[in-house]
Amino acid sequence: MRSDRRGDELALRWFVGDPLSDEEERSRLELAAGDALSAGEQAVVRELRGLLGAATFGGQERELVARVLERAARPSQRALRLIAPGAGAAVLTRSGPRAPSVRWLAAAAAAAAFAAGAGAFWLAPRAGAPPASSAAAAAHTVTDQTPARAELVFKSGAAAGGAGLTVGGQRFSEGAVFETSAGQACFTVDPGIDVCLGPHSRAKLGSLRRDRLVVEVEAGLCMATLSHRASGHTFAFSGAGLTATAKGTTFGMDLRGPAAEVLVLEGIVEVVAGAKSDLVPAHSRFAVGASTLASIGRAEEAQLLALLAPRALWRGGEVGILVVHASESGFEAWIDDAQRFSLPLETFVPTGKRHIRARSALGVEFDYEVVIEPGEPTRLEVGAVDQPRTTVGARAKATPSSAALEHASPERLLELARKQLKAGSVAEALAGYAELQRVFPASTEARTVLPVMGKLELEQRKNPSQALKYFDAYLRGPGPLGQEALSGRIRALRALGRGEEERRAIEQYAARYPGSLESGAYLARLRELSGR
Repeated sequence: MRSDRRGDELALRWFVGDPLSDEEERSRLELAAGDALSAGEQAVVRELRGLLGAATFGGQERELVARVLERAARPSQRALRLIAPGAGAAVLTRSGPRAPSVRWLAAAAAAAAFAAGAGAFWLAPRAGAPPASSAAAAAHTVTDQTPARAELVFKSGAAAGGAGLTVGGQRFSEGAVFETSAGQACFTVDPGIDVCLGPHSRAKLGSLRRDRLVVEVEAGLCMATLSHRASGHTFAFSGAGLTATAKGTTFGMDLRGPAAEVLVLEGIVEVVAGAKSDLVPAHSRFAVGASTLASIGRAEEAQLLALLAPRALWRGGEVGILVVHASESGFEAWIDDAQRFSLPLETFVPTGKRHIRARSALGVEFDYEVVIEPGEPTRLEVGAVDQPRTTVGARAKATPSSAALEHASPERLLELARKQLKAGSVAEALAGYAELQRVFPASTEARTVLPVMGKLELEQRKNPSQALKYFDAYLRGPGPLGQEALSGRIRALRALGRGEEERRAIEQYAARYPGSLESGAYLARLRELSGR
């Protein structure tokens, strides 16, 4: 094993055909000169590449390459041997842990053996390894045409990820659709490809062949980041009559504007539209219809990278599943005080103890502590002040922070809700009033807002059933808004078609408020209900 990691890195890049600068090429040669094994490897590869130039592969040859790669990737394999035609001894042998270059050398050697028309190539198993026959049978099932594994790993916000799709659920096949509304979602495709959708976006798995992965973008914004692909293996976005194939690591397709755009943050992307092909460099955007190239500013680039930021949750180490719901809309949550997400949230997260901080639309915060088990779902419902609910057996402990409510008051919450209503945000205003009632249920303000909530439900949201509940809650006791609440109750009962209850409510209203402006209309309605 070579001890110089710089030498390993340069040799690996040289093996897979990455361009090296003049300085890097000099360093590669100097480092190889001091390592006989490395120099021997590189000499063999140079000779094999000459043979590869004349090689044409069929199905059998590609199958062998796939088998070799699969065997080389196994931790139990420790020896690599290349036997030339007519030779009885190993020309090249490596024992002990492999450097990264061995896998690429294996692929080149297998191809060259067929190009030369003779010879044999294999990995010799270490003592105690599975028999060669069983290993070959397992390897036989993995080819370039074998579908790659794809699954949903993250969704946040309203209806994100597609109908019925859950994190940690089923594996997906070609044709699976991912869709977001106001939220965002991410799915992963092996090996090392993460694709994230922004709000109001839609994408479909076009091809899951290991050597030709394609995601079809149908609407909105999709960003991808990927690890280095094996030689001859591609990943591409397609849509709007174009194909964008990665020759870098981070790029995306944007169909939100009048012209389809390809966005490249790192590396180079080849864009093909019809018979025309363009190479788009890093930090650039390419408008396909107009064939124009422009730079991407740092601020916009930061926003695009933020869409891919959740991948830090599931990349590396052991993971479990975290599912967070809220008692009402407008909640956000932080995991370990790092990234902020809209609720509901489903995501893979590292195992162990995790701190969850949730904040309502009105700024009231709650703190929770959960324990994530490997591969298991941990469910948490946030927002209940007195007793937060969790469904994780006995493994999750959730406690609201008492300090979170220190700066809240009934007056402050009422003021914030009224601002939402003044701005025309009925749903947010109702959520604010509900929070006021939950946090300060005994306050005068919590009781005063009941008729207002009933009126909003009846007139704005056309929900007489919910409105009736608010009016009835206020009328259970005395109060200065009794007339408004009783009038609202009459209108809610009429909307629900509950005539007898409406008649009794009108009689009660006429007795209590005989000189009101509405009494005449209610008396006419009473005669209508009585059939007179």
